[in-house]
Amino acid sequence: MSGTQNSLYSSQGGEAVFKDSWQFSRSRSKSEKFLEGAIDLHVHPGPHLFSSPRSTDPIKTAIEARDAGMRAFAIMDVFNMSVGTAWMVQQVVEGIEVYGGIILNTVFGGMNPRAVKTAMYYGSGARYVTFGAHSTYFQAYKEGRYDDDGKWILLREKYPKFVTEELDRCIRIPEGEPTPELKEILEVIAANPQVYLETGHVSNQEAFRLLELGKQYGIKKLVVSNAVVENMSDAEIQRAIDMGGSKGSSQPTPTPPPFPRPITMSSRSTGPWTRDFSPPPTAASPKWPSR
Repeated sequence: MSGTQNSLYSSQGGEAVFKDSWQFSRSRSKSEKFLEGAIDLHVHPGPHLFSSPRSTDPIKTAIEARDAGMRAFAIMDVFNMSVGTAWMVQQVVEGIEVYGGIILNTVFGGMNPRAVKTAMYYGSGARYVTFGAHSTYFQAYKEGRYDDDGKWILLREKYPKFVTEELDRCIRIPEGEPTPELKEILEVIAANPQVYLETGHVSNQEAFRLLELGKQYGIKKLVVSNAVVENMSDAEIQRAIDMGGSKGSSQPTPTPPPFPRPITMSSRSTGPWTRDFSPPPTAASPKWPSR
């Protein structure tokens, strides 16, 4: 092994591992470098249900994100619009932008235009509208839990009221003509160019339908949820890109969006990463207006 002494790090099972191999090319400092200027689209701090508390609160999250050099993050709250929380965090923590929005879950009655309108003008003002998380019909229909015997059982089978109190209120995206409620929500998003349409935890087919409707209604900023992307094939991901990737304007707008590019595939829900498949912008992103 002479001549490789400087490169050889260790040997396990008779196989040499070198310092320049991928196993030893990573470090905490390199990971932290990726956070500088990063924008996290999908953060779930508290508050939350007693049964599943979050690991951190929004103020602590903002402080840690700012100290890591991040540019911004968006708060997602499954049971409440997060625009009020984002507004409060911005009063306390300086040096980072914090955005909120609304997830159209059954807490709001599902497809609720009035809730969307309220979110636009409440607190920090919505920067995203998501068509449900665990309250989409596609998601809720297949959710369940393990019983005491270790057997998986669907919620709709375990709890009869789950059907009438949850499933019947869950969001579905129609293949044909949009319902009056969906049409009104799309019109509100289109009238507010700073707002992103996020598909939510819908089926792949429903996500494609939302992309079609986004184009039809002139919505420039579209996010395909992580819950959808993880179920997509490479060909379907490419199809989603082809359907919306060219829609975004490359020119600065008076009220720029919180996320720098118009088509985004959201990554896993709590990480600082995004899968951005849009073409590079041809103009520099404008500086955010101070609050």
